[in-house]
Amino acid sequence: MAHYLDADTSVLEMMKRTLRWRCLAPQAPDTLGAFAFRDRDPFTLDETPHVYFVGNQDSFETELLEEDGVRVRLVSLPRFSETGTIVLVDLDTLECVPMTFDGGLGVAPKTQPSQMDTGLEA
Repeated sequence: MAHYLDADTSVLEMMKRTLRWRCLAPQAPDTLGAFAFRDRDPFTLDETPHVYFVGNQDSFETELLEEDGVRVRLVSLPRFSETGTIVLVDLDTLECVPMTFDGGLGVAPKTQPSQMDTGLEA
């Protein structure tokens, strides 16, 4: 989808658009390896999700918005193989924080562990 938009369109903006359109893959099946379904489009959303994420992105980004009366946490997940970064989402509050590991991947930590209460003891 990014190929068809302005270069300065952010990942979060693309996510907002697909959420409003209720279509996760608006270019399918024209430019994706997908095929049309007879009774239902598997890429359409019937309900508004509480967490909407996309992976394999250049960097971590997040935004909390309200869509159709539902709070939605948008999360852009960076490539784990390059960043060692995961994202923790509190499903009660929708608070979202990145956490970076250096588990022998040769990746230097870019973020500090969160202050979020995970319920786990140190």
